[in-house]
Amino acid sequence: MGRKRSDDAAYTFELVDDDADPVVTPQAVPTGDASQSPVPDAGGSPGSTTAASAPAEPAGGVLTFDLVVDADGEGEVVAGGSGTSGPEDRAGVRETPLAALTEPVRLAARDLGSWVGRHRRIVVPAAVAVVVVALVGGGIATVQERQRFEQLASAPGGVGSLLEAPEQVWELEESSLAVAVLDGALVLQDHDELVAVEPGTGEVRWRTELAYAECGETGYGPYGQQLPAYAELMCLAGQGPERDLVVVGSDGEVTSRASVGGVADGADDDPGSGREPRLWQGHGVVRAARVGPALEREPVELDCDETGGACTAPPGVVLEGRDLAVSLVDATGETAWETVIPFELDDDPGTVDTNCIGYASVEEFAPDEFWVSVSGEAVQVDGCGAQGLITADGELQRGDMYSMPQLVSLPGGELVDVMVRPTDDPDAMSVTSIVRSPDGTTLAEVDGFPLVPTASDGLPGVTLVGGDTGVRALGSDWAELWSSPVQTWQLLAQAGGVAVVHGQQEALTALDLDTGEDAWRWTAPAEVELPDGTTRYLGEPYAVTAFTDGRVLMVVYSLVEGGAGGPGLVAYGLDLRSGDVVWTETYPGLRELRAVGGRLVGTDVFGLAGLG
Repeated sequence: MGRKRSDDAAYTFELVDDDADPVVTPQAVPTGDASQSPVPDAGGSPGSTTAASAPAEPAGGVLTFDLVVDADGEGEVVAGGSGTSGPEDRAGVRETPLAALTEPVRLAARDLGSWVGRHRRIVVPAAVAVVVVALVGGGIATVQERQRFEQLASAPGGVGSLLEAPEQVWELEESSLAVAVLDGALVLQDHDELVAVEPGTGEVRWRTELAYAECGETGYGPYGQQLPAYAELMCLAGQGPERDLVVVGSDGEVTSRASVGGVADGADDDPGSGREPRLWQGHGVVRAARVGPALEREPVELDCDETGGACTAPPGVVLEGRDLAVSLVDATGETAWETVIPFELDDDPGTVDTNCIGYASVEEFAPDEFWVSVSGEAVQVDGCGAQGLITADGELQRGDMYSMPQLVSLPGGELVDVMVRPTDDPDAMSVTSIVRSPDGTTLAEVDGFPLVPTASDGLPGVTLVGGDTGVRALGSDWAELWSSPVQTWQLLAQAGGVAVVHGQQEALTALDLDTGEDAWRWTAPAEVELPDGTTRYLGEPYAVTAFTDGRVLMVVYSLVEGGAGGPGLVAYGLDLRSGDVVWTETYPGLRELRAVGGRLVGTDVFGLAGLG
C-alpha cells in the first residue's frame, strides 16, 4: 500500500542515457507491487509527486530523470546511475508541469553523463531532494552563463550583454596608451610606468615602473578590435643602442630582463645596417639588417609613371643589392635563430620591385629598403629583393617579388599572405590570398581579401573573402560555399548566424551565413539628437567600430559639430536577426571604445571610462 508523507517516503532518481528520445521526462513511477494503485496528484494528498515533459533538445543524447517511489527506502532519495530505464510498469503516471525544475537540468544533461559514471549511487535525505535539484539547476545556469561570457570575452569585439544600451559606470584619470590585456586587466603604458586597470570597475590593480618602454605589437588589428590578451607581457625598455627585453607577469612583477641592443652602430652611414628591434609578443625581439659591405655606386635614377608604382631602370644598368638577415632574440637575450633572405629581383632586369623605390625620391633605386612586421605566429618581411614570411621556428616562406604583401591572422590561427598586384588597368589591382598554417604550410590560394570581423560571438564558422566582385564564403576545406554580389572590404560582425558588412552604398547588409542571401539592410541616420536637445551629425557614414553579444550588434559612429571633428560617439543596437534598432545611445565625451575582457572601455578627454 502507498505510504503517507509522514512515513518519510523515499524517492529514487534514475539517470537514464536516452539516445532515442532526446527529451528529459521526469516521471512518477510506482514501485513494489505492480497492482499498487497510482499515487494521487499534487493536490496535497499523501505520496504525491509531479511530472512534466520539458521542451525538446536538439539532436544528441540526454539523460532522463525518473522519479520512483521506493517502497523499501527509509526516508532516503537514491540516485541510481545504471544507464537503464526504470521499472517497466508505467501505469498510472500523472503529468504535472515541472518546467521550472526540468529546464536547467535539461540544459546540462550531457555534462552529467560522465559524473553519473563515477557516482553510481548517491544517497541524500528525502527532505532536501527538491532543494538539491533546484541548486543544481541554478548552478548549471550560472556555469552556462559564465561559459558564454568567457566565450564572448575571448572573441573580437565580444561583450557580455548588449540587450540594453551600455551606460558609463566608472571613470579613471589615466590618459596612457592601452597596449594589451593581461589576466583580464587592461594594461596602460606611458613613458615611465605600466598600469593595470580592472575593466569592470576601473580600479587600479597594480603599477610597475618601466621607463621608456614599448609594450605594443604591430599587427594586432585595427582600431575597434579587441586588444591582444597575454599570460605575460613583453616590453622593450630603454633608448638608443641599449635596450632591454623585459617580461612582466600578470601580477605586475618583472620576471626577467635581458639586453637585446638597439640600432646597430653605423646605421646613419649604412641605411641597411639595422632597424629598431621589433617586439614579438610571446617570442622575443626580431632584429633585421642587410649583410655584407655597403654598396658603393652612384644613385640610379628610375623612369616611373605618375603614381611611382611602376618603374624601370635605365637600359644596360644592372640593379644589385644585399642579402637580408632576420633573427629572433628570446627573453634570455640569446639568439634563437637567424634566417638570411638572399637578394633576388625579377628575371626582367628592367623592372623595379615596388619595395626598391625609396621614400626620399620616387625616382631613385633604394636597394637597402626593408620593413619588418609581426602578426600572430609569423614575421613578415618586405624589402627590396627580399620578401617573405618567417615562421616562429625561423623557417622562410619566400614571397612574390612583385607584389605588395600584407599579413592577416584569421580567428582559427591561419595566416593569410595577401598579394596585391598591379594589373593592366591602372585603376585596378589584383588581390590574391595565400592561406598558410601557423607552421607556414600553404593550405590554399584564393582570390580576394580575407574579411576578419571587428565583432564576433566566438562561434566557429565560415571564412569570408571580400573584394570588388562581392563576398564569398569558404568552408573548412577552403572551397567556396556561396557568393554574394555585395561589394565590401569591411566585415563589421560575424555573429548570430549572419555576417554584417558595410556595402558601398553606406548601408549595413546582413548576409545569412548558411546561404549568403540578404537577411536585412539598415542605414544610419545622418544626424542624432543629444540629451541636451542639440543636434549632432555623423562624421562619416561608415562605422568606426562594432561590438556584439551574439544577439545584438552595437554599431558605433563618430559625431561632428559645426563641420569640425570633435569628441563624441553615437551607438545603435541592432537586433542581429531582424536588423531592427532596439536602442540608441550617445556618448558625447568619448573618443573611442574597445572591448576588454567582455566589457567596454572608452577614452575621453579625462582618461578612461567604463561602460556597463
